[in-house]
Amino acid sequence: LRRLLGQETAKERAVRIIRSPLTALEFISQTLEEATRLAQFRSGLEAEGRSAEGIRRAAYASLEVSVDFQRAGVYGRQANQIKAFFNAAIQGTDQMARLWKQDPVGYTARAFLYITLPSIVLYLLNKDDPRYQELPRWRRDMYWVIMGEDEVIFIPKPFELGVIFGTLPERILEWLETNDPAAFRDFEDTLFSSVLPGDPRTPVDW
Repeated sequence: LRRLLGQETAKERAVRIIRSPLTALEFISQTLEEATRLAQFRSGLEAEGRSAEGIRRAAYASLEVSVDFQRAGVYGRQANQIKAFFNAAIQGTDQMARLWKQDPVGYTARAFLYITLPSIVLYLLNKDDPRYQELPRWRRDMYWVIMGEDEVIFIPKPFELGVIFGTLPERILEWLETNDPAAFRDFEDTLFSSVLPGDPRTPVDW
């Protein structure tokens, strides 16, 4: 009750976080996201100045660092109460379209550098590993896979951009190597599941 009323002390919050692993993970995730937004806000202040307009621009830029989960319409907020992450999926796709429209060349170049290149490198490293080939297609599509000697590490790709700039190049390389049209099988399902409301990390019937 004290927490809901905003009367929780720092000590009480620390004890609650320590006692609950899930709460601790949520706290770490929230702290990292807020740190990223704060860094962008400070950078924006240096670029825009500390005028009222500059502060507003810097604040808006900090919200656009990642998906702004508070940005939603009336219907989106209602749908989000029924379907988890509905608004996040809508806002992610919308943000991708808006940022690309603002700077198509720079946006594409950054996506190629940070998503396409790692995807190509990992695919070339993994393609001859039987363990990689035995993984379900949805795993290879939605995650960067690092094959260790004794373990396999899965790093989630960005939802929309990861499929367009990561999974698609991997599929193209697979097709060039095998000349098998099945390399593109069900790719549209992967793409739609990443840009439409739902859980894109859930395996579908492949």
